[in-house]
Amino acid sequence: MTRNSKSRVMTIANKLVGKGYSRRLAMVKAWIIAKAERLSVRVAGTSFGDRQNILKAIDGKPAQIKLKHETDNLADRNAVSVWVFAEGTRGYYKVGYLPKLVAAVIAPLLDKGVDLNPDSFHVTGAFRAGFSLGARLQLAV
Repeated sequence: MTRNSKSRVMTIANKLVGKGYSRRLAMVKAWIIAKAERLSVRVAGTSFGDRQNILKAIDGKPAQIKLKHETDNLADRNAVSVWVFAEGTRGYYKVGYLPKLVAAVIAPLLDKGVDLNPDSFHVTGAFRAGFSLGARLQLAV
């Protein structure tokens, strides 16, 4: 194990401990995250505002994804928003956020300029009464 890998694991574990995980569980999760080549992540907050209509409009279309660390977000200083540009749309639309625990690890990487290659994005669920759409994306870490 290289010194850089150990440092990365400890950084992730410390962030998770700060979020309330026990040191033991944080270390296990940190090793899983550090060793993963790809993470499949559920996008949080897809039911707020007009995001359901945006997800409906981009469903099934090829999309480009951007992740943005929102340092000025008062609810979570590590908040990472997910922006999607799909064929036939006029620009990037915010469709939600990475979950807090994932964002706590990803935000510092984005600040350092690490390219996470969010390459796979798909809409989940159904757009009808009583149901809502969601989204998942895959990141290379």
